[in-house]
Amino acid sequence: MLHVFVGDDLVKVRARTHAFLDTMREGHFEHVTADTYSSRGVREQLSATSLFGELDPLVMDCISEDAEALADFELCVTRCAETPRTVVYMDSKPRVALEKTLRKFATSYEEVSGTKAAKERFNTFSLADAFARKDKKALWVIFMRARMAGVSGEEIAGVLFWQLKALRLAQSSSSAEETGMKEFTYKKTKMASKLFSKEELERLSETLLSVYHDGHFDRDMEVGVERFLLGV
Repeated sequence: MLHVFVGDDLVKVRARTHAFLDTMREGHFEHVTADTYSSRGVREQLSATSLFGELDPLVMDCISEDAEALADFELCVTRCAETPRTVVYMDSKPRVALEKTLRKFATSYEEVSGTKAAKERFNTFSLADAFARKDKKALWVIFMRARMAGVSGEEIAGVLFWQLKALRLAQSSSSAEETGMKEFTYKKTKMASKLFSKEELERLSETLLSVYHDGHFDRDMEVGVERFLLGV
C-alpha cells in the first residue's frame, strides 16, 4: 500500500511523515533517497517477504531530486500500491501527471499545508557525509545548524542510522550490484567504511538504536543524539 505526503514546505512534509511513521513498527523504516535509489533495489524491496511478520515501511524521500530515479519511480507506482508492504512517498508537490497517478493508486494522499513561500530544506545528508568521514568538527557544526533549522532529533538519528547501515553493507560486500547501491554511491561508501572497523560500526549501530528507542520512552532524543555524536 502506498501513502503519499507532499507539499511546498518540506520541513512540514517531513514532520507529518515522521508522525505517520511513528504509529508503525516502533518508528523503524527503510530509507531510500534520490542518491541511493536503484531500480533493482527498489523492486526487490517491494517484492520482499518476511517469515517474522510485517516488513518495515519503505520510505521514498524526495526522489524528484534525481530525474532518472523519479522516472523509474513513476513506472512502479502501481507496484508500490499493490504490495502488502507499507510504502511512503514524501516529496515536494509533484507535477500534474504524477499527482494524478499518485492520487489514483495511493491508499492515502495528503498535501501538507505550509507557508506560501517554500522554506529551504536543510540538507541532513551533509551530516551523514561528515559522519562517514569521521570529521568530528564538521559533524558538530552541521548538527548545531540542523538543530537551529528545526530538524528533529528523530530525523537526525534516522539519517545517521541509514549511513551506518550503508557503511556496514559496503564494508561486507564486494560490488555495488551486491548491495543494490548506485556505483558512485557504493564506491564512496566503500572508501569511507575503511575508516571504521567492523566492531566499531556494530557498536555505533547498537548505541544509536538504543538512543532511538530511549527517545520513544519519554527521554530527550536530541540529547541522546548529541551524546552519540560526541562519542564518535
